[in-house]
Amino acid sequence: MIGGGMACCGAAYEMMRWAEAVKAETGTELRIKLVEQLAEEIYQPVRTFLEHKDYTTVIDINPHYITPKMLQMRLQKIMDEYVAGTSTYYNTNEKMLRRGRREAGDAQGGP
Repeated sequence: MIGGGMACCGAAYEMMRWAEAVKAETGTELRIKLVEQLAEEIYQPVRTFLEHKDYTTVIDINPHYITPKMLQMRLQKIMDEYVAGTSTYYNTNEKMLRRGRREAGDAQGGP
């Protein structure tokens, strides 16, 4: 079946067309590793959520995954506290910027 999300990626679309043509001619279904790898990568967050969703009773508090809302709140807190937000009265310095980069996971945040 061609279509869906594959229409956005020309190479993947062409590979799927080729695989369907081979299947039509020979009756052999080809499994393309690239498509399988992409599907695994795309669905991994869903699998992680389903596996660990019952770890806590509050869906937003779980050490095994992060929801988009949780990510937004964490980034907002980092920006507010270390990168000239309201809690620092919109002031910052080099030390606070390094700390903010480190908190955000930037490898160049320094010690």
